[in-house]
Amino acid sequence: MAEVQRGVLEKLIIFSVAIAVIPLCVLYASLYGYCDPIISVIFGRVTEQLRQVVGAILAVLAVNLVLVVYVISAYKEKADKED
Repeated sequence: MAEVQRGVLEKLIIFSVAIAVIPLCVLYASLYGYCDPIISVIFGRVTEQLRQVVGAILAVLAVNLVLVVYVISAYKEKADKED
C-alpha cells in the first residue's frame, strides 16, 4: 500500500514540475526566436508582438497537453490495478 501511494506522489510531483516548467520553456523559446520559422510561415513576417502571442498560445497548449497526458496516465494506472 505504501509503495502505491509513493508512486502516486512521485507521479504528482513529476507532473506538477512539468506543468510549471514546460510552458515557461515554450514561452521563452518563442520569445527568443526559436519559433520564428513557424511564425513566418503562418503570418509572413515576424514581429515582437507575434512572438509574444504565439508564445502565449503555445504555452497554453503545452499546459493542456501536460494535463491530458496526466489524465491518460492516471486512467491507465487505474485500469492496471483492476486487472
